[in-house]
Amino acid sequence: MAINIAALIFLAPVWFFSFWPLATPVTAENMNWSSAMFGGTIVFALAYYYGWARYRYVRPVVQVKRD
Repeated sequence: MAINIAALIFLAPVWFFSFWPLATPVTAENMNWSSAMFGGTIVFALAYYYGWARYRYVRPVVQVKRD
């Protein structure tokens, strides 16, 4: 558990700053487009899930042994 917490503490600022541009002033050529790509992926995934996938999901079969 301690290693997981330490990893989250380390990765939170790394993930946050990974979306910042590399140089100033920011132009279209030097902009860090990873934030737009990440946001687009999230929007696409949510639209796919709520529009189609949640109605097609089949739960795995679970067998319970009885004594």
